[in-house]
Amino acid sequence: MLDISVIIPFYNSDTKMLEECLTSIAKETKISYEIIIVNDGSNKNITTELNYLIENLRSNKIVDNITILYQKNQGVSSARNLGVKNSQGRYIAFIDSDDLLLNHFLDNAYKLAVQNDADFIIGKIYRGKNSIDVLNTGRCKIIKDKVELKRHLISYKQLYHFKDGTYISRGPVARLVKKSLANSTPFNTEIEIGEDAIWNLDIIDGARRILLVNELWYFYRENNESVCNKQDIYAYNKFIKKHLEIQKRIDLTDIGFYKNYVELFLEDLKSIHRRGLYKKTNDVKIEEVAKSIYSKMYFDVIFDSSFRNKLDFISRTQLIAFEQKNLFFLYSIFREVKKYVTEIKERILFWRKY
Repeated sequence: MLDISVIIPFYNSDTKMLEECLTSIAKETKISYEIIIVNDGSNKNITTELNYLIENLRSNKIVDNITILYQKNQGVSSARNLGVKNSQGRYIAFIDSDDLLLNHFLDNAYKLAVQNDADFIIGKIYRGKNSIDVLNTGRCKIIKDKVELKRHLISYKQLYHFKDGTYISRGPVARLVKKSLANSTPFNTEIEIGEDAIWNLDIIDGARRILLVNELWYFYRENNESVCNKQDIYAYNKFIKKHLEIQKRIDLTDIGFYKNYVELFLEDLKSIHRRGLYKKTNDVKIEEVAKSIYSKMYFDVIFDSSFRNKLDFISRTQLIAFEQKNLFFLYSIFREVKKYVTEIKERILFWRKY
């Protein structure tokens, strides 16, 4: 059995970025591993580029033990599940095709996982356009309170963030998960947005021992073409599926879960507004979608909770605006103000140069 199986979903992605990703794995890793790329129905030209890249890396002995699996386009969750099903490693690591590994992630994480007999091990991420060098302590913490970790992973404001700009992601990356646990906890293929957050909650519940490591292992490359950034006026329906699944997995009679879940709910509404409802037009469809969102009250647990009055002022104000069907209008005002302030700052900086 190999030490680690690295699984990379691939769908019409930039093969140059994938090459950088694969090179970072080979350069950083000494333990036994395999790389499984799951081509999730990429078009013919991209598939040809992918095959050529892999053959070139093999012939030049840059990356060994690499396999490409093919399937019709079924989404990232299906691709990851197929990779797990065909993997031979003791542990599984998920990597996105446009990102990079840092600081010997696989070697260090595997060593800590084996030493501590861990089922799930979590490291830090840095997100940006250029990777950074960050001092790592290597300290690890055995998670004894799963509830605390789950609270953090559904929150935006209280998610683990560090002064050096790194953070603990709610995604599946910068993690090792034991193969047996990954097999028994597949990604939900019915969820298109937030499937990785749900997967994390399920993994945490199923894990016997979890480690949190104060070490930067992963560079998340900002990508304006990612699914989460594409325009979609019907994104709300996808978010609903995510939230209904999350509600099943947390205790909203717990004030900590309640506050963090409200943060998630409001941040997702901002994302919905940004992706499809922030328009300077009188588009009838957009107005209809906005009305539909206000009428779909899947969130009575938020609005009817006795904890509502314990929220901060800004959160309470946004909930009131939602009930009065003015929240997206409020978001639009803030976006316009923010845009105007940014333009003023840019002009000031421009004139200071002359």
